[in-house]
Amino acid sequence: MSQTELWYNRLGFYNNPFSIKPAAFHSEIIGYDLEDVFGKVESGGVLYISGPMGIGKTTILKNIIARFGGKGRVIYTSCNTSDKKTDFRKLLVNTSFFGRLFSSPSKNMILLVDEAQDIKKQESNDILRFFRKGNFKSIVFFGTEVPGEKLGDGINELVKDNVKFLSKLKPESAVDLVRKRIGSLDFISDSMIKKIYRLSGSNPRKLLENCEDIFKVAADRKASRITDEHLMAVIKVKKEKKRVAAPRIFVEEISDEDLHFEVPKRQGKSGNDYGVRTYEEEMDTLKSSVKEQL
Repeated sequence: MSQTELWYNRLGFYNNPFSIKPAAFHSEIIGYDLEDVFGKVESGGVLYISGPMGIGKTTILKNIIARFGGKGRVIYTSCNTSDKKTDFRKLLVNTSFFGRLFSSPSKNMILLVDEAQDIKKQESNDILRFFRKGNFKSIVFFGTEVPGEKLGDGINELVKDNVKFLSKLKPESAVDLVRKRIGSLDFISDSMIKKIYRLSGSNPRKLLENCEDIFKVAADRKASRITDEHLMAVIKVKKEKKRVAAPRIFVEEISDEDLHFEVPKRQGKSGNDYGVRTYEEEMDTLKSSVKEQL
C-alpha cells in the first residue's frame, strides 16, 4: 500500500472520499432539481446548461444518460475534441445495427453536446437541420458560457426560454456535499467546511480538492480533528506552487479574522457512515461511461 493511500485508510475509508473523477459519485447533485431537466428532455425540449467548471454540469449530463437508458436513445459529442466539425449524420447512422446496415439515420434521439461554448456555426446548423427532421427529439447543450452568435438564430430561438445557469452552492449545501462523502465523521466541523468552501471560491470541485489536501495533512500528522493549523499548512504549500503553476489554489486571500472562530464540540460517531464505492466499481471516465451506455 502506497503512502498516498494511507491517509484515508487511517480515517476508516477504503478509498479517497474526495475523488473528483467524473464517475466517482455518479448521482451526486446538491441544490439542483434534476426533474425539471428530465421533463424538458422527455417532452422534446432544447436546453442550454451553463456554468463554470466544477459546478456540476458533467454530473447532470451523466444523470441524463442514466435516466434515459443511453443505448439506442442518447448521442453524446464534445465540441472541443478537434478542429474538424462533428459529423452528426454519421453519429445518427451508427446508433443501431440497421442504421449502419442501411445507412439510415436514427429518429427521436436525445443529443447531448458537451463543451458547447466551442461549438462551430456549421455544427449548430447541422443540429438544427436534424432536429427539424425529427432525428433529434431533444437537445441539451453544456458549456461554461452561452456562445450566442455561434449557436445561430434557429438554435437561439429554441433555447431562449430554456437556459439554465448553475449558481454557486450556499454554504449549507457545501456542508451537505462534504457530509455526503464522509458521513458524520467528526474529524472536521461544519464551520471548517464552510470556511474551506469560501476560500475555494465557492467552487464545489475546488472544495473537494482542498478538503482532500487538508484531510491528508491532518491525518499524516495524526491529528484528532482538523484545525486552522492544517488549513494554513495547505495554503502555504499552494501559495508556493502558485509561483510556478498550480491547478489547485485558494482564490481568496485570508485575513487574521478569518482564522479565529469557535470550533464546535465533537458530535456523532467517527467513521465512514456512507458506502463509498471505488472508482473502479463505477466508470473510469465520463467518456468511457458514455461509450458503454451508448
